[in-house]
Amino acid sequence: MEKQANMFAGFLLIPTNHLEREFEKIKTDLRSLPDFRSKPIPEDDVLASYAAIRIARIFDVSEDVAEIRLVHWINLKKGR
Repeated sequence: MEKQANMFAGFLLIPTNHLEREFEKIKTDLRSLPDFRSKPIPEDDVLASYAAIRIARIFDVSEDVAEIRLVHWINLKKGR
């Protein structure tokens, strides 16, 4: 039940277009770091936990809500 409540909160409080925009900003910021200038950044599903921290702050939700929303969105993009 808690996971379903978190998922509902994510859909309600984190609209897809805003989520996508913020996730892309996070990836852009990572690419500018010295560690990632010469190598690719990790796959989106690997970045979900890291990005959830920032997404949670932006949308004023818990990190659990943000991570569940991110993972669901990433899986939809990949057709899972």
